[in-house]
Amino acid sequence: MTEQKKCSPFVRGLLIYAAVLAVLLGGALLLFWDFLRQYERSRPLRAVEEYRQSLAEDGPGEACRAALEPLDRSLESEEEALAWLADRLENARLKEDVSQSNEAQKVYRILIEGGECGRVTLLPGAAGRYGFASWRVAEEDFDFTPWFHTLAITVPEEYQVCFGAQTLGPEHIVESGLHYEALRECYEELDALPTMVSYGTGPLIGDGELEVFDRHGRRITAEELEEDRYLDNCSEEQKARMAAFAEDFLPAYVRFTASVSDYADLSGMILKGSPMDLRLARAVGEGIWFAPSYCKILSTELRRCVDLGESRWLLDLGYVTETKSRGDPVVDEYHQRLVLFEDKGQLKAGLLFNY
Repeated sequence: MTEQKKCSPFVRGLLIYAAVLAVLLGGALLLFWDFLRQYERSRPLRAVEEYRQSLAEDGPGEACRAALEPLDRSLESEEEALAWLADRLENARLKEDVSQSNEAQKVYRILIEGGECGRVTLLPGAAGRYGFASWRVAEEDFDFTPWFHTLAITVPEEYQVCFGAQTLGPEHIVESGLHYEALRECYEELDALPTMVSYGTGPLIGDGELEVFDRHGRRITAEELEEDRYLDNCSEEQKARMAAFAEDFLPAYVRFTASVSDYADLSGMILKGSPMDLRLARAVGEGIWFAPSYCKILSTELRRCVDLGESRWLLDLGYVTETKSRGDPVVDEYHQRLVLFEDKGQLKAGLLFNY
């Protein structure tokens, strides 16, 4: 049997030294790593990054909910508002406000899409190992008012206004009984004329918009949201009937203004006893107009036909005349609003406004 060689005392001593040194070095490394870990935890940026990640992963918390209190909850639920916020909080950035920060506290601005929407304050906790204190979130303060907005619109009173699935009701009416500009002269003379109503919302957040539906439930496009479109409510058959009346009325009216004695043709188209009948009859007696050599119509246009209800219609007319008294003929353009009434199956003019 071969005898095993024994290590010399020197080799055994060297191995023991190396083992002890490795244990000491390992312990020192562990201690150093623990030191670094505690130091890293003590840095405010570590707490800031954890807070930012919680905003992105966990979404809005109680502080966000409190900042949403002013919202118009009749149109926008808290869940809808929070869902909108959650998408933006994923990209939130935090930037230290050095003017508010010191050794006792750190204040960071919460930035979303380039704008500040809140602040978070960090305070140091109790000192731990190696004298390091970890920073913690002590206060959150959100302000979403820069994103709050209100919506308003003025539409005919019989139209319906919606925000998403919600219909705006009487509580959202800001003003009612608003006059149409094109009918401004008529309101003092006629009752039960169409009017408009203004709707307004409370504070909202998000990307929703108001939608308008006419009396038949058809959605009105943005291009149609104007008074001229609202008042253009006559059928093609009605427009043809009104245009035919205007073709007869305007030449007779122009002849009358050129020679007040020529009222016979015009009077048959005027509603007896109406303000227009009384005014024109008074003009005949007072001889208001002077007769030029001639006056004729060059062109006529039915610009708008409005059904006012109760068998009344408003015609918005334009016409061009040529007159001559002395010298060369003069061409003039006129605009006229004419209110017609149904009288025993016939159209008769009762109000006239030149503009």
